[in-house]
Amino acid sequence: MQSLSKGETLFGSAPQTDLWLILEYPHPPGDKALRESYLPDEVKAHLSYLQKSIANSRLLFVRNQLTSGKDSHSFFIAYASHDDPCLYEIQIDDYTQLLSIDLSAIQSEVFSLQHRLVNERLILICTNGKRDPCCSKWGLPTYNAVASNREIFVMQTSHVGGHRFAANMICLPHGIYYGRVAPDDAIAIVRNYQDGNIHLNNYRGRAIYPGVAQAADYYLRDQTNDMRLDAYQLESISDIGAGNWEVIFSNKISGKTYRLQLVAELSAQTIYESCSTPDDLKPIKKFRLIQSTEDASRD
Repeated sequence: MQSLSKGETLFGSAPQTDLWLILEYPHPPGDKALRESYLPDEVKAHLSYLQKSIANSRLLFVRNQLTSGKDSHSFFIAYASHDDPCLYEIQIDDYTQLLSIDLSAIQSEVFSLQHRLVNERLILICTNGKRDPCCSKWGLPTYNAVASNREIFVMQTSHVGGHRFAANMICLPHGIYYGRVAPDDAIAIVRNYQDGNIHLNNYRGRAIYPGVAQAADYYLRDQTNDMRLDAYQLESISDIGAGNWEVIFSNKISGKTYRLQLVAELSAQTIYESCSTPDDLKPIKKFRLIQSTEDASRD
């Protein structure tokens, strides 16, 4: 993998997303999952409208070995930007029932169809080989490793962003992205998430943050060795010019404030953005830590 061989870092690379619309669909997704699906045209238009109307939202198609032959399907909505992230599962007998789930229902979290809050963590692993062969080559073995554990709620998903980081994993409802997830490491990463901890080695970032804050979060955890998922609260992000940023986090328990200064820069090295674009070389973007300071507790 060229991204790995050239030393491209994972952190700071998660596509910024606050809310996921996740549709259970029995067929392998195409390059353009929604457009190439067998859904009725009015359902395609409605889902496209919802995604475009909700800032920082992402639509995914998912399936697992239990999907085939089912009379009903699930439509999940994950709210990652809540103070207490949550996941809803809505049961539909026919895809046209999705037309009743409108923008106001999603914004108010009131749904007309049978729905429930899901207490389990939903794990998604990208296996969309039609979009990029790397995702099936690396994603399928990782998915199979996790799916072998029946206690883990895991599904294959359409493109999640970042082909070159395959195998890619999203942990919902918190929106935690992991990359280069090998089969041997996958269950340990999931177990960390279920226990409320970050697995730093494969951490791409928390998707509700912009890239520079994801990188600052990585550096902060690396310095403090505090991997608790909700240990830190993002307080502010400031552009201080010339590619430099100040990101401030607070510790929810101690009240301490951490100020991290980073610079966003492009490497002289170039890489292929994905396996499917071998002629499209792009420079590596990275976030470098300049300094980090810790302020005393407010108490």
